[in-house]
Amino acid sequence: MPRPKRHRLIWGPPFARRFAPVGAPMGAGGTVVLSLEEFESIRLADYEDLDHEGAAEKMGVSRPVFSRLLKGARQKVAKALVEGTEILIEGGVFQFARDFYRCRSCFTVIPRMPGEPPPAVCPNCGGTEFEYLNQNFAPGYGHRHGRGGRRF
Repeated sequence: MPRPKRHRLIWGPPFARRFAPVGAPMGAGGTVVLSLEEFESIRLADYEDLDHEGAAEKMGVSRPVFSRLLKGARQKVAKALVEGTEILIEGGVFQFARDFYRCRSCFTVIPRMPGEPPPAVCPNCGGTEFEYLNQNFAPGYGHRHGRGGRRF
């Protein structure tokens, strides 16, 4: 029986869950599913320009595991770009490092420490309606302490 995967730490949700080529109907050429861990590996290595060691530490995994995640993520993104398929970001074995809320008026993402109450007012636009982002990515995953998740 294989060893269960450790929850990987995600420091920020993606702004959008789905990317599709312009002019193609949704899902027409197929869909490439990118897990949140793969998204996070691309964000840390390519967007934030961290080296593999630092990015692996931030995600709570070893450097070889991080390198495998990043390689798989880059292959999936390349396939989607070359073949013109849709990219869907969902699923994986992860937990969020913080709680995230998105203002429904201006879409500003507001991070909160676990246990901190949701924001009352958006600091950007003054809006009062928020969407809790942690629950939007995968049922049963991304929760703070489920299935052996670490406590911070």
